[in-house]
Amino acid sequence: MSTGDQHASRSRLGATFARLRSEGRTGLVTFVSAGDPTLERSAEVLRALDEAGADVLEVGVPFSDPLADGVEIQRASERALAAGATLPAVLDLIGDVRPHLTAPVVVFTYANPVIRFGPVAFARRAAEVGVDGVLVLDLPIEEAGSVRDTFEEHGLDTIFLLSPTTTQPRIERAAALGRGFLYGISRLGVTGARDQLADSARALAARIRAATTMPLAMGFGLSRPEHIVEVGRWADAAVVGSALVKVIARYGESPDLAARVGEYVRWLKGAEVAPRSSGAPAKGAPTAAGQAGTSRVTPESRMEALRSEIDRLDAELVRLLNLRLRCALVIGALKRELGIAIYQPQREGEVLANVRSLNRGPLDDGAITRLFERIIDEARRIERLGSAEPPVSTPATIEHSQTGQTAADGHEGAPSPSVTPSEDSGHGRGHGRTGD
Repeated sequence: MSTGDQHASRSRLGATFARLRSEGRTGLVTFVSAGDPTLERSAEVLRALDEAGADVLEVGVPFSDPLADGVEIQRASERALAAGATLPAVLDLIGDVRPHLTAPVVVFTYANPVIRFGPVAFARRAAEVGVDGVLVLDLPIEEAGSVRDTFEEHGLDTIFLLSPTTTQPRIERAAALGRGFLYGISRLGVTGARDQLADSARALAARIRAATTMPLAMGFGLSRPEHIVEVGRWADAAVVGSALVKVIARYGESPDLAARVGEYVRWLKGAEVAPRSSGAPAKGAPTAAGQAGTSRVTPESRMEALRSEIDRLDAELVRLLNLRLRCALVIGALKRELGIAIYQPQREGEVLANVRSLNRGPLDDGAITRLFERIIDEARRIERLGSAEPPVSTPATIEHSQTGQTAADGHEGAPSPSVTPSEDSGHGRGHGRTGD
């Protein structure tokens, strides 16, 4: 058993994760940038998160030169810095709100503010205001010994960040030095909400589990209840940051900010949590929302929330399909200019093979193929329009859109509600594609 395992149960964080394991449920770690939109409103947000059932509160110290923060958290830091948030001010904020919180508090910071404050002075003040743990994002494990010792002397858990590229020896070192829990990031790159979990997340969790029994929280990209459910199959807790920061940004000027934050957390925790493969008790314990003393999430409310999510996804699909339309129109015009035939079976085969390789289910490859065959049929019709009319966009515009590889170098488009079917559009495979 690692040193971190031995110390885990002595702290408030350790007790929280021990309770989560005994109840057989997945914890929720929430991240907010302190001072966004103001220090006073951050206090409201932290209380709302605690009341809504967040199991651990991660409080970010705004920093002017972040290394791993995506656009949402960068903007939050900018707003917080403009509002006067500094490391001493953040610690004062925690001290003011700590008596009203039951969840453990973790300070998430870069090394620079701590070094400027002074590690010993920082640890002393953090302990005074009720901080439970500290995660110094850019502190290398190999150089963390003295800082970790200082934190431990003041009763603070040192939390380490592990990524898919962290070697096994470094995972073992982090487990030996760390306390409270280990923080695994599910993907490389910066923070930011994603639609799907990265494939690397589960593999990283397995490698960490092989090195230690310390509690494990997984983050980066999580934003929906199904993400919490999936992470809970192989980790103790899920970390939600950017998506929550986005809620705060949206309602920062509203008197309903705290209520909106609470609603979002209760929605995240409303999904039934599946049993973890790590040997934790099977499901059947009270739901997270019930544990927090909040209103019960009913099947009707969950269905309504999922329908709203479907509406959002449909809107995004329409937007992306019309971006593909613009690609097809431009490519049709370029084919006319170059004297290239509209129908290119080799390219079609490449597109179908690519989408099958990207498919992660629940649709099987046959269903994905049929869907994209229909899109390709419509794309061919759109390309014919492009070959007869001026393009509606420019290659430069398309190349800088968020359409990825298909927009940059493919030729498939998508139907637009404003374009009526032509005589040769066809509805079966092959029909309408032979007059090239």
